[in-house]
Amino acid sequence: SEAVFRRMQTERQQRAASYRAQGSQQSQQIKAEADRKVTVITAEAQQKSTLDFPPMGSRDVDNNPIGFDVDTCNDLAKALGVKAEIVETPFPQRIPALLSGKADVGVASTSNTLERAKTIGFSNLYFVFTFNILNRKGSGITNYESQKGHSVGSTAGTYEAIALEKDVKAWNDPKGSFHPYQSQADVFLALSQGQIDATDVTSTVASAIVQSGKYPNLEITGDAPYEKDYVALIALRGEQGVLNYLNLFISHQVRTGRYQELYQKWVGAGSPPDLTTRWGMPGPPQFGGAPITNIRNVGSPHWRGWLGKHNRCIVPATSFCEYADTKPRKTPKWFALGKDRPLFAFAGLWTPWRGVRGPKSAPVDGQHELFGFLTTEANAVVAPIHPKAMPVILTTPEEVDLWLLADAPTALELQRPLPDDALRIVASGEKEDSPREAVSLCQDQEPMLPL
Repeated sequence: SEAVFRRMQTERQQRAASYRAQGSQQSQQIKAEADRKVTVITAEAQQKSTLDFPPMGSRDVDNNPIGFDVDTCNDLAKALGVKAEIVETPFPQRIPALLSGKADVGVASTSNTLERAKTIGFSNLYFVFTFNILNRKGSGITNYESQKGHSVGSTAGTYEAIALEKDVKAWNDPKGSFHPYQSQADVFLALSQGQIDATDVTSTVASAIVQSGKYPNLEITGDAPYEKDYVALIALRGEQGVLNYLNLFISHQVRTGRYQELYQKWVGAGSPPDLTTRWGMPGPPQFGGAPITNIRNVGSPHWRGWLGKHNRCIVPATSFCEYADTKPRKTPKWFALGKDRPLFAFAGLWTPWRGVRGPKSAPVDGQHELFGFLTTEANAVVAPIHPKAMPVILTTPEEVDLWLLADAPTALELQRPLPDDALRIVASGEKEDSPREAVSLCQDQEPMLPL
């Protein structure tokens, strides 16, 4: 809410003033993040009279911007309590717009590639694309491989353009060629007029173009065999506080059903892609790589690469359970900060990962985002139930900031038991709270990751 965000701004500015007195560079980042206005770029055309990436971004009959990205942009502005300023930007200029200060956040269907990550910061995923071949009727193109020897094109700098150009070079057919364009409107016009024979675009765009009737000589002739295109919101790499807020915003869009609502509104067909972050970080390969939910030995070389700011997260909760060794079956004991179960957060780590994850009944082979949380020795409240360990719990905004923004040695000082008087057992047995009344975590659950 606006009140919460304003309070966050005030608290961060106060902490920034304190850190400045100590000469902390971290404080400058926090204050800058609190003071910035939010300007958002969307995946829109260079010409202000048209938007050419439906259903993510287009214009209605009154020339107003509409689409999934536009609604997401407005939802983000509303969550921050500010007014969105949409800066129409061609695809190749999305990243330069951020780097030049023209925009603060990009809601622009930007693929989260490792190469781009050297320049900008990515949020968690907020949409996933698959791809179709869109060609001109009568071109003779019937599948992806039959594009060999044809003139093809795509919007410069996009995921599909990079993939298609790479394959054109690999085909090494003297009759074939690849042509980059500044906008998708240019691509569709060139395709319709016969300057190129085909293009590979997201399935959402291909369907929207064919259904619009604007280009009656275009048709879809199959799937392009590309990896799914996972896209994220973008901001400057150094603004980790902004990126963490974007992650939390995306989590709320999913948990409240708004993501599903926008998908049905703008895409309509089928179910929205699963954006759930999976429970369990990749384990050491020498031990089989099994998922690890609880991370204790942060001195291990296996975890060292994930201890930086960009892989730290928080996992909000109101209670957690450990199992008492009772007979005939174990009994869940629920721990919280008080009877009213006030909100706290686990100190977590996360990473993108490719492989098979998900429930045993419906495993998913593909790209995932995985997370786990740190543990430490049990305090006197947890030890009688689970003597080996307890989660690392953050209870104040200062601790959250320290975990997310400090250098690794300083952040890891938080890996300590919660004081005995700060935790209590509030329930025994199976959880009875409704999902809307409490957020509770247990080992057999796979929650969404709010960063």
